[in-house]
Amino acid sequence: IVREASRLLAILWAEDPCPEPVILTPTNAPAKPKLSPGMWLLQEFSSRGESLRVLEVQLKFEEHVGSNAIEVDGNGHELQASYAEDAFQITGCINPLTGEWSLQRRLRQVPTVIYEGYSDRDGAWGVYRGDRRPHFESTLRGQQPRVFRLWLHNKEEDSDGEDLSC
Repeated sequence: IVREASRLLAILWAEDPCPEPVILTPTNAPAKPKLSPGMWLLQEFSSRGESLRVLEVQLKFEEHVGSNAIEVDGNGHELQASYAEDAFQITGCINPLTGEWSLQRRLRQVPTVIYEGYSDRDGAWGVYRGDRRPHFESTLRGQQPRVFRLWLHNKEEDSDGEDLSC
């Protein structure tokens, strides 16, 4: 249920490129986004669809022979903050067989943020939380899981003056 709900929320609120709605069944193969090293955008939303922040992330992907995981490593910063004060490191892995992403964003004085989601044709979508609470614990306390979208940043698309800062 969390998987389907987070996917639908990401589709509802995400800015372009927005994934096409697809009904997921056990026989669907996971989407295979183009995992190009470079600048990616990570957009975080509230449970009501408000864009909370947009992060610029320089990502690298490394697939090891004989492994069922693709390692993700990178660093980045919030678009509306100076690089020095909001720099973070991001690490994790992608399971190419299931399309599942698991990422951790580490900042200096803030708890780790955990992103768990699934591949789509442009990148990934899913839910995120601080590392101190599981998804359902926050829901039981009246707070909703928060949704994220991650996609490869195409700087040519920004040349038309579109504001990605939300």
